[in-house]
Amino acid sequence: MTYYFGSGLFCSVILIIISCCVQYSICALEAYKICVPDQYMEECKRMVEAGAAVVTGPKLQCIGARDRIDCIHQIEQNMADFTYLEPEDMYIVSKKYDQNFIVFKEVRTKVEPASEFRYEAVVIVRNDLKLEFLQDLKGLKSCHTGVGRNVGYKIPLTKLKKSGVLDSNGDETLSPRENELKAFSELFSKACIVGKWSPDPKINENWKKKYSNLCALCEDPVKCDYPDNNSGYEGTLNCLTKSGGDIAWTKISYVRNYFGLSPNSVAKASKEHYSFLCPDGKTVPLTETPCTWAARPWPGFVANDRIEVNTQDLTQLRNYISQLNKLGESSGHDWLTHVLGIDSNSTAVDNKKTLHPTQYLQKANYEDVIGRVVKPIRTIRWCIYSEIGMSKCIALREASFSRDIRPPFDCICLKRIADGAADVMSLDATEAVLERKSMNLRPILKEKYGNEKDLLAVAVVKKDSKVQNFEDLRGLKSCHSGYMDSSGWVAPVYHLLEKGLIKNDVCPYYKGVEQFFSGGSCVPGLEEKEKSESPKLEEICHNITTIFATNTLQCLKMGDADVAFTNQVKVNEAIEEGIFKTDEIEYLCSKGGRAPVSKAADCNLGVVPPHMVVTSNSKSNMEIDIIKHAIITAADLFSKKPEIFKLFGSFMGKPDVLFLNPATGVESLPDQATDVETNFSNNMLSKVMYCSGKAN
Repeated sequence: MTYYFGSGLFCSVILIIISCCVQYSICALEAYKICVPDQYMEECKRMVEAGAAVVTGPKLQCIGARDRIDCIHQIEQNMADFTYLEPEDMYIVSKKYDQNFIVFKEVRTKVEPASEFRYEAVVIVRNDLKLEFLQDLKGLKSCHTGVGRNVGYKIPLTKLKKSGVLDSNGDETLSPRENELKAFSELFSKACIVGKWSPDPKINENWKKKYSNLCALCEDPVKCDYPDNNSGYEGTLNCLTKSGGDIAWTKISYVRNYFGLSPNSVAKASKEHYSFLCPDGKTVPLTETPCTWAARPWPGFVANDRIEVNTQDLTQLRNYISQLNKLGESSGHDWLTHVLGIDSNSTAVDNKKTLHPTQYLQKANYEDVIGRVVKPIRTIRWCIYSEIGMSKCIALREASFSRDIRPPFDCICLKRIADGAADVMSLDATEAVLERKSMNLRPILKEKYGNEKDLLAVAVVKKDSKVQNFEDLRGLKSCHSGYMDSSGWVAPVYHLLEKGLIKNDVCPYYKGVEQFFSGGSCVPGLEEKEKSESPKLEEICHNITTIFATNTLQCLKMGDADVAFTNQVKVNEAIEEGIFKTDEIEYLCSKGGRAPVSKAADCNLGVVPPHMVVTSNSKSNMEIDIIKHAIITAADLFSKKPEIFKLFGSFMGKPDVLFLNPATGVESLPDQATDVETNFSNNMLSKVMYCSGKAN
């Protein structure tokens, strides 16, 4: 009895230990899982391979994610252990999973590896001003690093509003950015704030004329843009000491060098004539301990807090990163920068103690700089009509807010823009043009597709196909990008009508399309009436998986169809993704014959307008400018830095969510319809709509 009791007790203890290991991660990990954006996945694998040969201890495993927003989710779900994040990314974590994450290691510069912060924001003033209170800043001449920058723009905005010096009651008729510029313009008599005040050239030009005093101290007041000797960290001090400025916003390291306070530095101005201005209005000589307004935290490594449960895990992981740092630096590998965020000027440093993201940001007095509220408080409400669209919209909202894009975005499910319940939505050209004609909605932005000048509707066939013209398609099978889609439906139906291949009096025209492609079709987006009246239009859709149903070229690839109707940017995307090789498919020309995919300009079904972002026709020009500014700013940022948030491309495995996959940006549309939109509306669309299911 004692024997069995002892064995049972022993087994119970073992089970408890195993359970604790699993539930609380108190046992050392066998492998650390680093999350990296998919674009850097191959570099991560090379890093792991290189590290395995020289780094001792547990193994490292790469976990791919769409972007850093997705990495945060992967770590929260325990699918990954840690990743590299910037302070703005940490802000997102702090608002969702703060207590579950820790910042355990930082990426600092080699010049200042012992500095607690990446940089500290300071304000320098002339001693002869005799300032007593912050309110005395009114009417002074101010020097700034540049629009939208931390030290010279966001920090003074945040802190001066908080102290009541800067007007915090925004004008409801102005955009958040213009309200900020207006507040600066009214506080300071002159200033230098260079840069693109708006990504829209027209708005940028108008604002710089309206608030011209904010460019008056710049080297080139008319241009008021980079490069300018009175901008940037050192430029603000040039502006202060050489161009008549009273106050300069910069960072402490540049002050020390500029005034000869750092070892081996040569003074460019006399330190006796200037002082630090403190947030309480007092001044401190430049030779004494500076008073700072805020600091920018270092970027660093963030992990699920289960890493901290076992001291051995945390120590080993910190050491592992340091060893990879040395390895990457000695060998000059790209993975050091792309995966670990460490370049030739920086190095990984253990912080004194782990902190939750909120603690990490608040220690630098920086949390309110990222999360500052711009009045009047309003949002840009996206109308979302799918669950996947809602997920992407929420991710866009979080990424944009953390990166200083205002007004914030909001996500509204299936609300009508025309009724004022939502503000914007993304539509195919057909829907956008029809909504403009009905006077309900107004297109304000259009998608850009890299170097492609126009969006071309195309008919794609395999290289070994015997089809040489539209007549040869009779009785065959077709795949379309969507019902009433400009490229996948309107353009091919227009040509079938023009050639007399379907009769004008067979209404609605989808019945004629069904008769012509008697072998069957796949036309996503049909309504119940159309499905019941023309079932062959969905006949081959069941052969295609859900994702293929939204990709006509997969339909062609799988052999379910003889022709695919789409646009040339989708074809280019399919080639890049390896669905087809360039020599495996050709375009069927509208006038007969075929051409290689490189000749889309000479062999297509016509120019169609791109996808557009639309808003209510009742909105004022100012409201539209506000919307344009925010969306263009987000598109510009995330197209250049998809590792932060991948705005363009597939989302969670689904294509064309919010924007078409091949889109690379957006640009402003004029008030009136473009020539491309007008030609499409008056020719292709009017002919197809004359006898369509939607018209009856």
